[in-house]
Amino acid sequence: MKTKEFFNIEVVNVVAAINQILSNTDKVKDLPIKFRWALKKNLTALNPTVKDFEEFRQELINELQKEYFNEEKSHIEKDENDNEVRKVNDEFMEEYNNKVQELNGKLQELLAEKNEYSIHTIDMDAFVEELPKDTALEFDDIEIFSFMEE
Repeated sequence: MKTKEFFNIEVVNVVAAINQILSNTDKVKDLPIKFRWALKKNLTALNPTVKDFEEFRQELINELQKEYFNEEKSHIEKDENDNEVRKVNDEFMEEYNNKVQELNGKLQELLAEKNEYSIHTIDMDAFVEELPKDTALEFDDIEIFSFMEE
């Protein structure tokens, strides 16, 4: 186990990529048991950051929608599939877009922050050698695990 520092954006991207890999049973079956255990422990360490970021992001989006998605500043239209969608009125669109840009800037600042994590590390060379020759894992899949490298 080793303490490592990661930017929040790295954590969000790594967890998303790993979840994508773990959704593919052919790829999962190729992962050695000890590696899978270390990966599970590492996801347990990283997931709270992703969860907290997503919850906070959604709170900010909800606040923005509450301010603009109302009878005064928006209206309902039908889309090409005849579904009702709420659109910001033209006279508020520039103000709304500026607030969206401001929100995105604040989120980018949060993603640029670093945090420390206790990570179960692995010997990447040994890990790669232990994989079956006909592994379903692709190079990008293996590369995403490099955050666990000793």
